Amino acid sequence: MTRTVQIEIDDIGSEPVETYDAGRRMPLHDLSLTASGDTSLYPFDTHDIPLEISVYDDARNPVPAGLVLQASLHDWHVTSSMRPDSRDGGILLDIQAHRSVSVMVFAIGLMCVLFLLVVVTVGMVARAVSLKKVGFPTLASLAALLFAVPGIRNSMPNTPPVGTLSDFIVFFWALLITTVCMVVASVSWLRNAEEERPD
Repeated sequence: MTRTVQIEIDDIGSEPVETYDAGRRMPLHDLSLTASGDTSLYPFDTHDIPLEISVYDDARNPVPAGLVLQASLHDWHVTSSMRPDSRDGGILLDIQAHRSVSVMVFAIGLMCVLFLLVVVTVGMVARAVSLKKVGFPTLASLAALLFAVPGIRNSMPNTPPVGTLSDFIVFFWALLITTVCMVVASVSWLRNAEEERPD
């Protein structure tokens, strides 16, 4: 740098003002920024990240500065826009991050797969109960699906804790319907076994 500058960054966990002496290369600086957003809307959640940087010389005069923002997160799509109240020596950015298209497509695809599995399961159980053909393979497949539902949910990329929008749209219902099918099939199997038992 050709002159000593002071840089103010509104990040978390570091000094509010960093001084860099003239004639020295400015080192890399890690920032921790505050993001506002609701992860419970996964996979459609959006997060807003404000960034303010001010650059001054020793006399506290603003120094013109530029900023190149490059995001290298493959599962997030990051955009930024300069705020209209930016000034010389000050960079005011609004950064917005939301899930990438590939993450949203994969998450929606898994929800659709689970929905179709539950529809097929309801049809299979209804048919087996009406024909009194509920057997051990039917019960085993229902038990496997019951334990597979949480695994399918957790295989979604970067899934937040339980309670997201996708849980209420598909996963809680899938778990409930599969449990009901398991109970109905088990009761039917026990009744059929009782009827077939010789006196």
